[in-house]
Amino acid sequence: MKSLLLSIVMFFCIEHSDYYLSIKKSLELQSSSVDQISSYLTTHGWKLSLKEAETDSTRGSVEWSFDNKNGQSKAWFGVHYTEGEPNRLIYQILSKEDYDGLEKQIKGLGFVRHRTTMRKTGIRKVYRNKDNVISVDVSTEGGITGYLFSFYSIDDYMNNLDK
Repeated sequence: MKSLLLSIVMFFCIEHSDYYLSIKKSLELQSSSVDQISSYLTTHGWKLSLKEAETDSTRGSVEWSFDNKNGQSKAWFGVHYTEGEPNRLIYQILSKEDYDGLEKQIKGLGFVRHRTTMRKTGIRKVYRNKDNVISVDVSTEGGITGYLFSFYSIDDYMNNLDK
């Protein structure tokens, strides 16, 4: 019985750790190249799902999904990039438990809440520190609640997105 319980716990941890990205890891990836991000994610079981090249008027986009079965993934990760500009990252999950853990990490890393906004389908909380901004959107559509974490450099956010 003890070994069965240990096996179940180990399975959950292995399954969980493959798609789960800590706030600290996401911030590290933010300063990485698209190739470095792709290498890290694909090594951990993520699959490339979208790639759009940068143009004169838009950022390039690369997105990965984890465990996409029947059109339903456990998590999504994306990078929006422009040569010479800081990356903008998105990380979306469906697990309330993972969301709660990531919220605690944000506060534990010294981020403070900048603003909270009610939206049509949910709520947006924006946290910042001296270098970065993390926007957290919690929304429900079709009975499914998603948790979207967006990562920006402080300068990019304040100059382009804080409207």
